[in-house]
Amino acid sequence: MVVVVWSPPMINNFKWNVDGSSLGKLSPSSIGGVLRNHNRIILGIFSLSVGILDSNVAELKAVVKAIELSASNCRLHHKHIIIESDSANVISWMNNPRIGLVCIIIFSPLFRE
Repeated sequence: MVVVVWSPPMINNFKWNVDGSSLGKLSPSSIGGVLRNHNRIILGIFSLSVGILDSNVAELKAVVKAIELSASNCRLHHKHIIIESDSANVISWMNNPRIGLVCIIIFSPLFRE
């Protein structure tokens, strides 16, 4: 068992913790996220049912939703924002400059509610 402890972002930074969940390979899925500042104060949350998806796509959709919400909030413009996910696949994709941007560009239009 691995114990994971949440750590706040540095002063004047913000951190999204996001997750996507799916009941199976292609099944009902949901996403959620919590935005906190360096004082651990919750500044925003989201939780949505996102239809029938694969768990990797649900997790990616959670990351994209956090990016969209951050971009739409003028108080977060020009701020350092961290997005944490527990999906090794999505983290790998987002950390790869050639894949991460492609994932957002290709999947973002599919994520519109």
